[in-house]
Amino acid sequence: MAIPKFYTIKEVAEMMKLHENMVRKLIYSQQLRAVLFGTAYRISEEDIDKYIKTHAAHPYHVFPTRGR
Repeated sequence: MAIPKFYTIKEVAEMMKLHENMVRKLIYSQQLRAVLFGTAYRISEEDIDKYIKTHAAHPYHVFPTRGR
């Protein structure tokens, strides 16, 4: 079994172009899963991928044109 790669809040914030406080907010609201090692949160690569997949924007809805 391979050991998953873990990232700090700061590293995740840099990757996602967010402020560190926003990453903390995502963790506290349970939108982004994190593991607590002592007093520091770590986020696995797998959990980052899951967050991105579940929060991906849907494509724009294309409305049919009338009268053409």
